[in-house]
Amino acid sequence: MSPFSGLNPNFLDPKDDTNSFWLVAHADDIERAECDPEAAAKLLLFAAEYLENGEVVPKPLAEFIAHAFKRAASVEKGKRKAELALYLCLTAPHTRPKPSENELGLWVFRQLYDSLIQGSPKTETAVLNAAARHFSSSKTAATRKWKAWQRRKKDFVAVLDRLRS
Repeated sequence: MSPFSGLNPNFLDPKDDTNSFWLVAHADDIERAECDPEAAAKLLLFAAEYLENGEVVPKPLAEFIAHAFKRAASVEKGKRKAELALYLCLTAPHTRPKPSENELGLWVFRQLYDSLIQGSPKTETAVLNAAARHFSSSKTAATRKWKAWQRRKKDFVAVLDRLRS
Protein backbone atom coordinates (compact mmCIF):
# COMPACT_ATOMS: atom_id res chain seq x y z
CA MET A 1 0.00 0.00 0.00
CA SER A 2 1.32 3.40 -0.95
CA PRO A 3 2.18 5.81 1.83
CA PHE A 4 0.24 8.45 -0.08
CA SER A 5 -2.91 6.37 -0.50
CA GLY A 6 -4.72 8.57 2.04
CA LEU A 7 -3.95 11.69 0.02
CA ASN A 8 -6.39 11.21 -2.80
CA PRO A 9 -6.50 14.40 -4.92
CA ASN A 10 -9.84 13.31 -6.38
CA PHE A 11 -11.50 13.17 -2.96
CA LEU A 12 -13.87 16.02 -2.21
CA ASP A 13 -15.87 16.08 0.98
CA PRO A 14 -18.77 18.54 0.65
CA LYS A 15 -18.98 18.75 4.47
CA ASP A 16 -15.33 19.77 4.85
CA ASP A 17 -14.36 22.78 2.75
CA THR A 18 -10.91 23.18 4.31
CA ASN A 19 -9.67 19.67 3.53
CA SER A 20 -11.31 19.61 0.11
CA PHE A 21 -9.81 22.99 -0.80
CA TRP A 22 -6.39 21.88 0.40
CA LEU A 23 -6.58 18.66 -1.64
CA VAL A 24 -7.55 20.51 -4.79
CA ALA A 25 -4.93 23.21 -4.29
CA HIS A 26 -2.16 20.64 -3.82
CA ALA A 27 -3.32 17.89 -6.17
CA ASP A 28 -0.16 18.10 -8.33
CA ASP A 29 2.15 17.82 -5.33
CA ILE A 30 0.13 14.94 -3.93
CA GLU A 31 0.24 13.10 -7.24
CA ARG A 32 4.01 13.58 -7.61
CA ALA A 33 5.00 13.12 -3.95
CA GLU A 34 5.19 9.34 -4.01
CA CYS A 35 7.95 9.36 -6.61
CA ASP A 36 9.38 12.86 -6.16
CA PRO A 37 11.05 13.63 -2.84
CA GLU A 38 10.94 17.37 -3.64
CA ALA A 39 7.13 17.30 -3.92
CA ALA A 40 6.92 15.31 -0.68
CA ALA A 41 9.15 17.85 1.06
CA LYS A 42 6.89 20.64 -0.22
CA LEU A 43 3.87 18.96 1.38
CA LEU A 44 5.75 18.65 4.66
CA LEU A 45 6.58 22.36 4.52
CA PHE A 46 2.87 23.08 4.21
CA ALA A 47 2.25 20.95 7.30
CA ALA A 48 4.98 22.83 9.17
CA GLU A 49 3.34 26.18 8.29
CA TYR A 50 0.01 24.99 9.66
CA LEU A 51 1.68 23.81 12.87
CA GLU A 52 3.74 27.00 13.31
CA ASN A 53 0.61 29.11 12.93
CA GLY A 54 -1.25 26.97 15.48
CA GLU A 55 -3.70 25.83 12.80
CA VAL A 56 -5.14 22.39 12.23
CA VAL A 57 -3.26 20.43 9.59
CA PRO A 58 -5.62 19.23 6.83
CA LYS A 59 -6.80 15.76 7.77
CA PRO A 60 -5.34 13.86 4.79
CA LEU A 61 -1.91 15.38 5.41
CA ALA A 62 -2.13 14.79 9.18
CA GLU A 63 -3.06 11.14 8.57
CA PHE A 64 -0.17 10.73 6.15
CA ILE A 65 2.33 12.14 8.67
CA ALA A 66 0.85 10.09 11.54
CA HIS A 67 1.12 6.92 9.45
CA ALA A 68 4.80 7.66 8.74
CA PHE A 69 5.49 8.31 12.44
CA LYS A 70 3.77 5.06 13.46
CA ARG A 71 5.73 3.08 10.87
CA ALA A 72 9.05 4.57 11.97
CA ALA A 73 8.29 4.04 15.65
CA SER A 74 7.44 0.37 15.08
CA VAL A 75 10.83 -0.65 13.64
CA GLU A 76 14.07 -1.28 15.51
CA LYS A 77 16.07 1.73 16.64
CA GLY A 78 18.77 1.63 13.96
CA LYS A 79 16.25 1.62 11.11
CA ARG A 80 13.89 4.39 12.29
CA LYS A 81 15.52 7.26 10.45
CA ALA A 82 15.50 5.47 7.10
CA GLU A 83 11.95 4.19 7.65
CA LEU A 84 10.68 7.67 8.51
CA ALA A 85 12.33 9.19 5.44
CA LEU A 86 10.88 6.42 3.27
CA TYR A 87 7.33 6.77 4.60
CA LEU A 88 7.46 10.55 4.42
CA CYS A 89 8.51 9.93 0.79
CA LEU A 90 11.68 11.96 1.26
CA THR A 91 13.66 9.11 -0.20
CA ALA A 92 12.69 6.65 -2.87
CA PRO A 93 12.61 2.95 -2.08
CA HIS A 94 15.45 0.92 -3.57
CA THR A 95 12.97 -1.19 -5.49
CA ARG A 96 12.58 1.05 -8.50
CA PRO A 97 12.58 -0.96 -11.70
CA LYS A 98 15.90 -0.60 -13.50
CA PRO A 99 15.86 -0.06 -17.25
CA SER A 100 17.08 -2.92 -19.37
CA GLU A 101 20.27 -2.48 -21.34
CA ASN A 102 18.19 -2.39 -24.51
CA GLU A 103 15.70 0.17 -23.15
CA LEU A 104 18.46 2.54 -22.02
CA GLY A 105 20.52 1.95 -25.16
CA LEU A 106 17.63 2.76 -27.48
CA TRP A 107 16.76 5.86 -25.44
CA VAL A 108 20.36 7.17 -25.63
CA PHE A 109 20.58 6.28 -29.32
CA ARG A 110 17.33 8.12 -30.05
CA GLN A 111 18.50 11.25 -28.19
CA LEU A 112 21.81 11.29 -30.03
CA TYR A 113 20.17 10.51 -33.39
CA ASP A 114 17.51 13.21 -33.00
CA SER A 115 20.07 15.82 -32.00
CA LEU A 116 22.22 15.00 -35.05
CA ILE A 117 19.22 15.11 -37.43
CA GLN A 118 18.11 18.46 -35.98
CA GLY A 119 21.58 19.89 -36.52
CA SER A 120 22.32 20.53 -32.85
CA PRO A 121 24.38 17.52 -31.79
CA LYS A 122 24.47 16.68 -28.10
CA THR A 123 27.54 15.18 -26.50
CA GLU A 124 27.39 11.59 -25.40
CA THR A 125 28.19 12.73 -21.85
CA ALA A 126 25.23 15.13 -21.81
CA VAL A 127 22.88 12.44 -23.10
CA LEU A 128 24.16 9.89 -20.58
CA ASN A 129 23.62 12.42 -17.78
CA ALA A 130 20.06 12.92 -19.06
CA ALA A 131 19.57 9.14 -19.28
CA ALA A 132 20.69 8.72 -15.68
CA ARG A 133 18.13 11.32 -14.59
CA HIS A 134 15.39 9.95 -16.86
CA PHE A 135 15.81 6.39 -15.59
CA SER A 136 16.64 7.34 -11.96
CA SER A 137 19.96 5.60 -12.36
CA SER A 138 23.58 6.48 -11.71
CA LYS A 139 25.68 7.87 -14.53
CA THR A 140 28.04 4.90 -14.10
CA ALA A 141 25.21 2.39 -14.58
CA ALA A 142 23.86 4.33 -17.58
CA THR A 143 27.32 4.45 -19.16
CA ARG A 144 27.91 0.73 -18.54
CA LYS A 145 24.60 -0.21 -20.17
CA TRP A 146 25.18 2.18 -23.07
CA LYS A 147 28.65 0.72 -23.77
CA ALA A 148 27.27 -2.85 -23.61
CA TRP A 149 24.42 -1.89 -25.94
CA GLN A 150 26.89 -0.32 -28.38
CA ARG A 151 28.93 -3.56 -28.49
CA ARG A 152 25.79 -5.53 -29.40
CA LYS A 153 24.25 -3.01 -31.80
CA LYS A 154 27.12 -2.09 -34.10
CA ASP A 155 24.74 -1.28 -36.98
CA PHE A 156 23.04 1.42 -34.87
CA VAL A 157 26.41 2.83 -33.84
CA ALA A 158 27.42 2.95 -37.52
CA VAL A 159 24.37 5.13 -38.25
CA LEU A 160 25.47 7.64 -35.60
CA ASP A 161 29.05 7.58 -36.93
CA ARG A 162 27.82 8.30 -40.49
CA LEU A 163 25.68 11.19 -39.26
CA ARG A 164 28.58 12.64 -37.27
CA SER A 165 30.91 12.69 -40.28
